[in-house]
Amino acid sequence: MGSWDTFLRTDQHVNDYISLNDAIAGLSSGSTNNAINALEGIYTMDWAPSCSLETYNLLMSWMINDEMCWADDFDQQQGYLDVYWVYLGLINETLSSGEARLILQDMRDDLLIPWLQDDLLTLEWAWTEASGLLTEIQIRRSPLPIS
Repeated sequence: MGSWDTFLRTDQHVNDYISLNDAIAGLSSGSTNNAINALEGIYTMDWAPSCSLETYNLLMSWMINDEMCWADDFDQQQGYLDVYWVYLGLINETLSSGEARLILQDMRDDLLIPWLQDDLLTLEWAWTEASGLLTEIQIRRSPLPIS
């Protein structure tokens, strides 16, 4: 499924960050239903609820297997946020809202924020390289001054 990504990693990570923050806010305000709805906005949750937990875990293992993704060859393996077990824990009431909130805060702080920082540093580097190249091309294409 990782090869199906048709957007920048920053887009995925920002989307997941917003959804995760909304879930944390829902749990902080005592609204488990709002948290569950927010978790459904996480990228992997597009397909997770359609799977058994066993199938979901198998698919996630494939998605994070660096041997199966060309991007790993270029140190660009995608990060996927695994919240399905928290989602199920909230639905089945096997995970308290307080526990879920702490887990989601850790995911945000220890996974999403570093991923997003790396994404933005890569984009900054790429922007700098591209803008330098465009400037060089523009200089080469500008007409010579007439003397």
